[in-house]
Amino acid sequence: MVGSGDAAIGADGRQDGTFDADIEGPIDALIMVTTDAVGTPCCGQQWDTVVGSDPLPNIGSAFNGAGGATWILGVWENGVVRNDPSGRVALGPGPHRVVLAASPSGYFRVGQHFRLYLHPTGAPGWTTSNVAMW
Repeated sequence: MVGSGDAAIGADGRQDGTFDADIEGPIDALIMVTTDAVGTPCCGQQWDTVVGSDPLPNIGSAFNGAGGATWILGVWENGVVRNDPSGRVALGPGPHRVVLAASPSGYFRVGQHFRLYLHPTGAPGWTTSNVAMW
């Protein structure tokens, strides 16, 4: 579904890690990170819809520069890709059932934990999901 890189929307032939998520919009950015069991970012893995020179928030994942330093997080809703050609995403108000796709990096293995960070459109900060285990 996605490749490795900042705006790699499109299949590259490798098996992606995917998650189903129910989220409430409006949302203008998503970040998925590897975490420990209590949800603290660890292990140096992050996929997101923050791209190019857009600044990454300091969420404790060690990625604090620009979006171009991370790999794309693909977002599909009803079988349709919701990322624009640059990789950004904009989900309108209301509920969204999405599939999130991340290029494999060796961390999609039994027992690894993940957390999703969501940026509500126009909000000053980010919200987080529950911790999910692969």
